[in-house]
Order: sequence, then C-alpha cells, then structure tokens
Amino acid sequence: MLGARAGWLGAIVAALFVVVVSPPTYADIELRALFVESYIPHFPIKREMNRAYRPQLDELKDEIHSRMEAGENLVCAAQIFEEAHWLVNYTDRADEIEERIEDLQKSMEGEGKKVTGSQDPEDGSFSPCSQSWIWRFHNSVDPLKELALLGKKPEVPLKIW
Repeated sequence: MLGARAGWLGAIVAALFVVVVSPPTYADIELRALFVESYIPHFPIKREMNRAYRPQLDELKDEIHSRMEAGENLVCAAQIFEEAHWLVNYTDRADEIEERIEDLQKSMEGEGKKVTGSQDPEDGSFSPCSQSWIWRFHNSVDPLKELALLGKKPEVPLKIW
C-alpha cells in the first residue's frame, strides 16, 4: 500500500515539476506579445510617429552610447536625443521632430556644439542644447540642487518661463 501511495505521490510531483519547469505555452507567449504591444499607444498617430522615427532614433541612440563609452563628451547630443525621443512619444509635431533629429546629427558631427555644464546666459538653464522649456528645466534641476547643497546660488537667475 505504501508503495502505491509513493508511486502516486511521485507521479503528482513529477507532473507538477513538468508544469512549473516546462517552457511557456503558446498562450503564454501570446499574452506576453500582447503585453509588449500595449506599450505602443493605440492612437494611430502615435503608431505612425513611432514607425516613422523610432528606427532612426534607435540608431542615433546606439551611436551616442558607444561614443560616450569610448570617452567622448556628447552631453549636448544626449540632451537633444532626450527631447527628440519625447517629441516622438508624446506629440504629433513632425516638423519639430525632424528639426531636432537634424540638430542631433549636427551635434554628433561636431557642428553647433555648445558648452555644457555651465548656465545659459539668456535663461539661466543648464541645458543649452534643449529647445523646449520643460527639458531646459528638467536638465537644470540636478545642477541647481548641487549648488543649493553647497550653499551657493546660480550665477544667472533662472528665467526659463
């Protein structure tokens, strides 16, 4: 009798092991695909924007990463990329996106490089490569915090708005 119970118990454990350890079924894979699909907005314009600009931005991002890993200072290019990426994901302003991508390419070629790490004399931001006030402010928060921790004030008052 004990042998029969052990046999059934072993079969149940083996079945559970197969269920737990077995690779995902087609339904699991399909659910994962739908989950990934849900990251892309369902609005037609967003799909269009992603389709039109994502490959080019991905290629530029990879180049920025590899060049920065090699020690090149591409802070300005990174700021422009961040803004272009935001425009693609959250707006339908194709003209602005194309302008920012062109600015990004020029920045990576060495044209139009701006000194970063210091304030813009016009608005006091620490983001001279960004055009939108939201990104000029966003990229200024940490440098302003650092100054505040040192008990210092920025040389140029912040006039982003």
